[in-house]
Amino acid sequence: MNEFDTLEKVQKLFEKYNLNGEDNNYFIAYKDYTKASGMANGMEYPYDALLINRTEKGLGMILLATKGLTFNFVKLEKLNLKEDEFIVVDNELIQSVTIKKYALLNSSKKRITINAKDGKTYDLYANVNEPLLPYHNDGFDKFLNEFSK
Repeated sequence: MNEFDTLEKVQKLFEKYNLNGEDNNYFIAYKDYTKASGMANGMEYPYDALLINRTEKGLGMILLATKGLTFNFVKLEKLNLKEDEFIVVDNELIQSVTIKKYALLNSSKKRITINAKDGKTYDLYANVNEPLLPYHNDGFDKFLNEFSK
């Protein structure tokens, strides 16, 4: 987690991979293991969480993983950067972004589904509040405002 715990570190990470834009919006989202399961899914999407930057060009997503097996909810403190592994989904490739409550009585998490025109689906969830990541709350709030119905 030390690699992405401050805004300055996150900005440098996205600069390194040329994933910054004019308007940058950083937050973290975790793989939703209740939706994304199976061997094929694990090989195609080899991450436990994504560090996301929503820009005017699309979504830049840096892969994060824990060591060993992960089930259900991932602990932020155990996440590590997967060196040189990232995903880019340009605006033209975004088919839809859906944001819903994670559970009926749980307003602290949001379920995010990103469908791309190339057939890939990213099933994620994000905590509305991430006290250990000072940039997350503002970034995720902007993302919610853009895509919530």
